[in-house]
Amino acid sequence: MNTMTHLFKKDLMRLKYLLIAWFLLILAQSALGIGGNKIATEVFEFQMILPLLAKMISFLQALMMIVIVPLIIQDDSLVGTTAFWYTRPISRKGLLLAKSFMISIILVIPLLLAELFVLAANGATACQLLLAVPEVLTEKLAIIVPFAILATLTAKFSRYALVGIIIFAAFTIISIILSVVPMFFPDQSKYLPDLDLYRNPSLLASVNFAKSLYIFLIGSALITHQFLTRRTEKTINYLLVAFLVMICFTRLWEWDFLQKECVTVPSSPAISNLSVDFDTQYLIISDEVRYRKTDTREKSISSKQRIKGLPAGQFTISMVMDSVQMQYPDGTTLKSEYLSSFTNEAFSSEKFMLPIQTALKDVKLLNPYKDNSSSTEIFCLDESSLFQFKDKKGIYSANANFDIYEYKIVSRIPLKLGSKDSFGSEQVVIYDILERPNVVSVIINEKKINLLFDRSVKKTSQFDMAQEIYASYSPVYLIVNEKRGEAFLPEVGNNLNTDAMEIFELRLKTKAKMFDFTNQNDRNAFIPEINKEWLADAELVRLDAVQVGTEKITFTIEDFSLPSQSTITENKLDKIDTQLRMQDKQLKQWYPE
Repeated sequence: MNTMTHLFKKDLMRLKYLLIAWFLLILAQSALGIGGNKIATEVFEFQMILPLLAKMISFLQALMMIVIVPLIIQDDSLVGTTAFWYTRPISRKGLLLAKSFMISIILVIPLLLAELFVLAANGATACQLLLAVPEVLTEKLAIIVPFAILATLTAKFSRYALVGIIIFAAFTIISIILSVVPMFFPDQSKYLPDLDLYRNPSLLASVNFAKSLYIFLIGSALITHQFLTRRTEKTINYLLVAFLVMICFTRLWEWDFLQKECVTVPSSPAISNLSVDFDTQYLIISDEVRYRKTDTREKSISSKQRIKGLPAGQFTISMVMDSVQMQYPDGTTLKSEYLSSFTNEAFSSEKFMLPIQTALKDVKLLNPYKDNSSSTEIFCLDESSLFQFKDKKGIYSANANFDIYEYKIVSRIPLKLGSKDSFGSEQVVIYDILERPNVVSVIINEKKINLLFDRSVKKTSQFDMAQEIYASYSPVYLIVNEKRGEAFLPEVGNNLNTDAMEIFELRLKTKAKMFDFTNQNDRNAFIPEINKEWLADAELVRLDAVQVGTEKITFTIEDFSLPSQSTITENKLDKIDTQLRMQDKQLKQWYPE
C-alpha cells in the first residue's frame, strides 16, 4: 500500500500544472451547465452558442485526457530495455492498481461528479441521476481506455504521439474511402455499414453503447494483460483480433434495448376500418436530380394522402410506402423506384386542427389553420416509362406504414413573466411577454434532460434533425383563457425549427423560442381582440403528440392513371420537400437495400 501511495503522490506532483488546467475545465463545464442555462433565459442570443460552448469544453477535456493518460502510465514504462521493473521492486499487480487508481481519481470520478452536479442543479430526479451514472462512466471510459492501451504499448510520449497520429490518419483515410466508394461503385454498397441503422436512432444508440462497453471491458483486459505479462507483441495481436470482432458484432447487432416503449392501440371497429387513398385532383410531377450525367432522368409524383376511419381526435404521420406498383389490364406491371421516407407534414395543415380542438375539449380554438398542402410521394419512375404509361388507367397498389397520434395537454403555465413548469424530463420557463399593436409575443426557454437509458424519451438522429424544418406538430404551444373558453395558436411562421446547434447530442438541452399570437389573419374572421383583460386570465398551454399505435395497410386505387402533367402549381413547401427527398434518395442510392 505504501508503494501505491508513493506512486500516486509522485504522479500527482509531476503533473500538478496539467491537473490544475484539467480541474479548471471541469469547473468551467459545471459553471456553463448551471449558470449558462440561467444566462440563456436572460440573454436570448446566448442560447444559440450554449451547445457549441458545451461541446468545445468537452473537446478540450478529451484533448487533456489524451495527454494526461500516457504521462501517468509511461512514467513507469511497461516496454523497452529501460523499463523500470529491472531496477525498482514494484509488483506488477501493485503498479496496475496504482495507475488505475490515479486515472480513476483524477479523470473519471471528477467528470462523473461534475455531470451529476449539473443535472441535479437543473432539476434531475434521483432516478434520472442513477440512469446517468452508467451512461457517463461508459462514455468517458470508452475515450480513456483506447489511449491507455496505446500508452501501455509505447515506451515514450513521442512514440505514443507518432503512433496515435498514424492510426488517426489511417482511420480518416478509410472513412473518406467508405464515403466515396458508394458514389462510384453503388453495387459495392452492400458490403458497407447498413444505412438503416442510422435511420433508427434507438438502435444506433444501443449499438454505440454496446460498442463503448465492449471497448471498456476488452480494453481493460488488454491493459491488465500487458501490465501482468509485459508481452507487448502478444497484446498487440489480441488487440487486432478484438478490433475485428468489434467491427463484426457492430454490423450484425440487432438488439434495440433502448427503444422507446410504444402503447399499441387496442383493436376496435374504428381502427379496423382504416382506409387510405389519394386526392387524384392534387398531383405534382417533379424532376429528380441526377447525381451522374449517365443516370436516367427520373420523375417523382406526389399527392395528398387521405386516411379515413380514424377515431375523432387522432391523426397519422406517414412513415414509408413499399411494394408500390401499377397493374394494367394487359397484364403489364409497372413498379415504382425507391420512394422517399420523407413526408411534407406542414403544421399549417388542417389535419392537425381537429385533434388540437379535441384535446382542448370545451375551449374553442379561434384561429385554426386551414392549409391543405401536405403531400406524400406516391410513385417514382424514369422519364421514358412515364411517357409510355401516362394517362393510362390501371390499378394502383401499395403498402402504407404510418404512426397514429393524439394530442395531450402536458403543461399549463400562468402567462406571467418568469412562470415555469416542469413535467417529465423537461422544463419550460416564460422568459418575456411582449405586447405590441395587434400582436402578443411570448418568449420561452425549453430545457430537457436527455438521458440514454431514459426510455420515456424518444431518441433522435441527424436524419430527424435534418428533416424537422417545417413547423413542428409536436410540441404545440397555445395561449388559453379558460374563463372565456378561448384559445389562440401562434402564427405558423414562428414555429420553424432552424436551430443549427441541434446537431449536437447533449444530456442537457436548452432552446429559446418565440411565438406571435394575433387576432388578425387572412383565414379567420371576427376574432376577439387579445387585450390586457384577455391576457390577465390567460395560460400558456403545451400539447404533445403522443403515439398511440402503428398501422400497416395494403390498399388499391381503381382506375388510377399516372398524370402527364401536374394538376396543381408547386409552392414553396413543395420545393423544400423536393430538396429533402433528393437528399433521402441520394443516401438510399449510395446504400441500397
